[in-house]
Amino acid sequence: MSASIQFTDEQEQIINFDEGALLVQAGPGSGKTAVLTQRIIRLLQRSVGQNFRILALTFTTKAAENMRQRIEHAIGDEWRRATVLTFHAFCLDVLRHYGEHIGVHQPLTIYEQEEDRLALLAKALLQEGLATNDTRPDDRQLSSLLHQIGLRKKDLVPPEAIATFNDDAIKFKAAYAGYNRQLELHHGVDFDDLLWLTYRLFTEAPRVVRHYRRIYRYILIDEAQDTSRAQYEILKALCGDEHRNVMMVADADQSIYRFAGASDRYIQLFQKDFGAKLMPLRHNFRSTPEIVQIANKLIQHSTRLPGAPMMVSNVTGKNSEVILHEEETQEQEARWVAERVLKLENQLRDEQKTKTGKDEPQFSEIAILARNRYLLEPVQVALKAQAIPYRFHTANEGLFATSQAQIFYLILRVLHNPFDLIHREILLTDLGISSHNFDATFDGVNENTASAFFRIIAKKQEIPSCWRDFIKILLVEVNNAAKISEYYANLLAAFEQQVFPCETDAEHDELLQRDLQLLKDQFQAFSHKHSREELDLEGFLGELALSGKSEFKGNGVQVLTLHAAKGLEFETVFIVGMNQGSFPDYRSLRTSSGLDEERRNAYVAVTRAKRMLYLTRCRYRKMPWGENKFQEASRFLHDMGLT
Repeated sequence: MSASIQFTDEQEQIINFDEGALLVQAGPGSGKTAVLTQRIIRLLQRSVGQNFRILALTFTTKAAENMRQRIEHAIGDEWRRATVLTFHAFCLDVLRHYGEHIGVHQPLTIYEQEEDRLALLAKALLQEGLATNDTRPDDRQLSSLLHQIGLRKKDLVPPEAIATFNDDAIKFKAAYAGYNRQLELHHGVDFDDLLWLTYRLFTEAPRVVRHYRRIYRYILIDEAQDTSRAQYEILKALCGDEHRNVMMVADADQSIYRFAGASDRYIQLFQKDFGAKLMPLRHNFRSTPEIVQIANKLIQHSTRLPGAPMMVSNVTGKNSEVILHEEETQEQEARWVAERVLKLENQLRDEQKTKTGKDEPQFSEIAILARNRYLLEPVQVALKAQAIPYRFHTANEGLFATSQAQIFYLILRVLHNPFDLIHREILLTDLGISSHNFDATFDGVNENTASAFFRIIAKKQEIPSCWRDFIKILLVEVNNAAKISEYYANLLAAFEQQVFPCETDAEHDELLQRDLQLLKDQFQAFSHKHSREELDLEGFLGELALSGKSEFKGNGVQVLTLHAAKGLEFETVFIVGMNQGSFPDYRSLRTSSGLDEERRNAYVAVTRAKRMLYLTRCRYRKMPWGENKFQEASRFLHDMGLT
């Protein structure tokens, strides 16, 4: 939907809502983003010449950029009065400008990759005497500990508030505090710190929060069902007692991030704390009636918020089918999916050719989803056997596809923050330099700066000559320019000219070109959103750290875990592994709340489909120990009326 399309009466009421708090209950495919965007456009159009701004907070960078582009297209430069960011990006901007009020070190580095945070945590355990080199926990144990620390931060519980009622709690408190100290030493923050520190800033520095209240007359929050306690408390601190022009758009039926500290309870708290008016968006403009019908049947078995509406499909005149298919084994299930994909792609291609006259592959309009990635492994084997192009996604992917682009990124990070020893060590390793030997050399340098660091690297004969030459160019560029806007294009040109010739593999060269284009596009978008005075390396690196993986634009079937599929839509969706214990996941069966979240996961998966939906299962699955174990059909199939 867009501003040029006729809005329904239900949508118009929300678009034209003026003052006060508003809670919009918006189901899948209800045009909520278009409605939210159109409301911003209307508020800006009616206040041309005024100084106040509008703050819109979204769940993903992609959603924020799409909204910003729609607003700019509709009203031109007036869009600059709208700040459209993810919650984390907004907090980063706040901390960059005012973090010194609570002692946040500058320059600031975001540790967005889990392996970097694990390395910091491992260092902390050694420093605190909680581990030795011989007793270092493995990555799985570290990841579990890191997850627990993250949950405390999301819940606004600092290390000093941890109750030490037994030895495990005492050790956890020390590990948590030690991890934070490592972040401070490296001038770093993790994602959860962005929220926690902003909350602290808003509650400990009244002048700062009053400044933001004066700026933003209206606040709009998308995907509010995924709100954590930290996010909600930031909103309350930002608004204080007087600010009530807040609009939350939420669908509790799509709340699937409880494991990450999110809760739909903040929807109800918002309605109570802000006295919000409740307005629903019932109509689904994405999925056919057949798909909407089984989605409604599924979700009615969940514990839902009071007054939550059932969806009504607004899609007519489209061929549609919902099919449950069963096979004996997971391999047969996967082969059937691959064979069906080929037939459907031919069907979609013929339809597209009739419509446009162009004969173009349509694999990218097909998605294969599963609750867990292991369920997708047989599918990938079957797709390869049929020579079907595909792209595998998970919810957590790195930004770049090639090691060369990753090294370029690491160079920028170390250039920005010489205290970032984690990335300095990774960079040295990637360039083939012994960190121990380098540190011995670097310690003797009086000027322990980023420039001194790179001057030593440029003399190292063990690194590839292409990188040595690139670093020499880097030193010249950054010494002759004050702003990234003055040297970034030259660095990219040097990257392409010096590093690309070192790579001879044609397929890898294609990935390099893709990464190079990503680096160009990201900087172009960064430059467009900010004035020339605001363009600095810290800001650009912050946007890169928060941007996530770029959208895949190739022609391939999209193979995704369901958390990676959130926010997407496809003509055809397969959901594989519909067995009890797989989906719902066996771990969820212990509690009713866990089962409810799994049902919401299934609801999200089903509502990604526009026209055709295939749910598949196998009767027997081979266990890791070799046994073929009988598989009971997922209870969700019964909920949907398919068994």
